[in-house]
Amino acid sequence: MHLFRDRNQSAWRWVPSLYFMQGLPYAVVMSLSLLLFRDLGISNADIAWMTAWLYLPWVIKPLWSPFLAPIASERRWALSMQVLIALGFVCLAAVLAMQWPYWLWAVWGFLWLIALASATHDVAADGFYLRSLDQQSQASFVGVRSLAFRLAMLSVSGGFVGLVGKLLEQSNDPFDVWSQAFLMLALGVATLCFWHGLALPGKQQGQATVASQTGAENQAHAAIPPDAPSAFAQYRLVFVDFFRRDDLWPLLCFLLFYRFSESQLLRLLVPFLMDAPQKGGLGLSHGELGMSYGGLGVLALSLGGLAGGYGIARWGLRRLLWPMACCLNVPNLAYALLSWYPEVDKYWAYLAITAEQFGYGFGFAAYLVFMMRVSEGMHATAHYAICTGFMALGMMVPGMPAGWIQMQIGYAGFFVWVLLSVLPSFMVVAWVKKRGLGLEPA
Repeated sequence: MHLFRDRNQSAWRWVPSLYFMQGLPYAVVMSLSLLLFRDLGISNADIAWMTAWLYLPWVIKPLWSPFLAPIASERRWALSMQVLIALGFVCLAAVLAMQWPYWLWAVWGFLWLIALASATHDVAADGFYLRSLDQQSQASFVGVRSLAFRLAMLSVSGGFVGLVGKLLEQSNDPFDVWSQAFLMLALGVATLCFWHGLALPGKQQGQATVASQTGAENQAHAAIPPDAPSAFAQYRLVFVDFFRRDDLWPLLCFLLFYRFSESQLLRLLVPFLMDAPQKGGLGLSHGELGMSYGGLGVLALSLGGLAGGYGIARWGLRRLLWPMACCLNVPNLAYALLSWYPEVDKYWAYLAITAEQFGYGFGFAAYLVFMMRVSEGMHATAHYAICTGFMALGMMVPGMPAGWIQMQIGYAGFFVWVLLSVLPSFMVVAWVKKRGLGLEPA
């Protein structure tokens, strides 16, 4: 009990800040980049295309994540990636301040580099968490991890967006304002990196744990037969085992199409909320966007996720899969209505955002539980990582043409298209329900 209490006290020094750090660059790449490109005058077609490509590091993460540990420790990878992310923000600030001839591609390139570093940091942080804490401590900090990640998203999508809005009110140069904003982010990440250099358990702090792990590793190596497969052969075996499943096609279709409608909506939601009513948008300011989408939206998303997890634990995924799929998609009807009547009171926009984000969080819980259940078995961790790669691919590819579609048919037509795009989602739900894949026994 003494040791467990000491570990918990030590973990409080680094678990919240490490997972806040995990959420910060993710929120910048996935959410703040939409606002950045919109403020810099980029078209919706280019915004959707360029930001969708930023998902790629999370798509390919399962391919190279197993090779990180043999190169360096998780602690060293985490700190190195934090330094790289801070440098990426500095480079973004420099590009925007100097406005190079090819500044747009330079901005996109550095955002992609930050996304790659963020995906690598995810692997290192999760690995460090698992190696540094015992199972009881890991379970006790699951909620802390999730809360810290959500707070990072809230800070970026809410408070930071409001701050950018205040700066834009004082300056007519969005390049200069966003340059200052990225310097602030770089300073924040550098501060977190410095703290983690002190707080993350190292060799001296974790000497007893390291010694016990070394002893266990020696015993494990002694038990390995001479003809055991190499690390690369084991890695290949994991993928072969996954792609030889009898239920591979319904599994892949569910991973790729369950969020088919939402993946397109998310690429254009920020431009829709901020464009003037004359363009078919709702005309929200930066502060209003931060309060509604970044504040109320993140809160509703978190509450929806909690409600979804509780519902599945209470009634089971088999009974709730259809209701959760509907909750994920039906609230998008509110955006369609607002696109037809864009000059309504902005409080209707706040209500629509809150309802849609709660429904998204509630419906996405089914997706997470599904991935965990279909990954059970000998290679559970690796198969779950493969599932998350297909999850990111399902968000990346449909979002690419979303901006072009919107520019051809306007916001009103686009949201009608979004509503029609629920058909593939419902088809794969019906397929999974019929096969009983990832569901409890009837």
